[in-house]
Amino acid sequence: MRWRIEHAQIVHLDDIARIAHLGILPSMQPSHATSDMRYAEARLGPERLRGAYAWNSMLAAGVAALPMGSDFPVESANPFWGMYAAIARQDPDGQPDGGWRPWEVSSFGDGVK
Repeated sequence: MRWRIEHAQIVHLDDIARIAHLGILPSMQPSHATSDMRYAEARLGPERLRGAYAWNSMLAAGVAALPMGSDFPVESANPFWGMYAAIARQDPDGQPDGGWRPWEVSSFGDGVK
């Protein structure tokens, strides 16, 4: 069995390396990123936002896998919306153009397990 942190989508940047070193699985819900993007910076502030939905940063730090789920019934149970949010970082209306915080998806497809 491996340790897992559920809802690990907002973490301190220092904790990313710790998660990787300890072999923890940071479980995230990709559709939360596209639901939260409209108010995340106002609520978290720019410094805490740096560790939010940081999929690429986690993979670059050596996190072995990023388990993801829907968090139904809070979000849609349709797995395709979650996959779309994880890859495009856009809401179902295709917003924002280019995706929200797109640098966090740059190598995502290489690390999906």
